[in-house]
Amino acid sequence: MKSAAPLTNPYIAGRAVGQQRGFYGRDDILRLIEVRLRSPDQSAVVLYGQRRIGKTSILLQLQRRLPSPPFVPVYFDLMDRARQRLGQV
Repeated sequence: MKSAAPLTNPYIAGRAVGQQRGFYGRDDILRLIEVRLRSPDQSAVVLYGQRRIGKTSILLQLQRRLPSPPFVPVYFDLMDRARQRLGQV
């Protein structure tokens, strides 16, 4: 009997995944967000969750997938400004 090779985990904690290669298993959430953004009744989408679960990777994938125009993605990181007052950000 052959021994099975260990499977590698595609979900590696590290930097956000901006390229398609290395991004796995989130097509359902990408489709949902895209449908919501295209809806004329939708004015905003909030993506929230615990740290290091892939929120930034999802946003980077949306930036790749959504056509410009009509979508103009704007990305800025507030991580270093979390303790500042809103007026200072």
